[in-house]
Amino acid sequence: ALVTGASRGIGRAIAEALGTAGASVAVNYRVGAAAAGEGVASIRSSGQDAIAIQADVAEEESHIPAGDAERAFCVLP
Repeated sequence: ALVTGASRGIGRAIAEALGTAGASVAVNYRVGAAAAGEGVASIRSSGQDAIAIQADVAEEESHIPAGDAERAFCVLP
């Protein structure tokens, strides 16, 4: 799952709930790398994969780097 705004507040709660439910989670944040890292650590402590991805999804020029989440979570034969 890719959760935007997941470094704090409702976004973080959603990301952690998805992790607890068994999803691998990409924690997207605009600022606050430390908070995003704490969210990733929390999700990983529940036994799920998680990564942090910095991007401002409100800005057209800023985008989530193509393939980051796929490379982190997909296992290819």
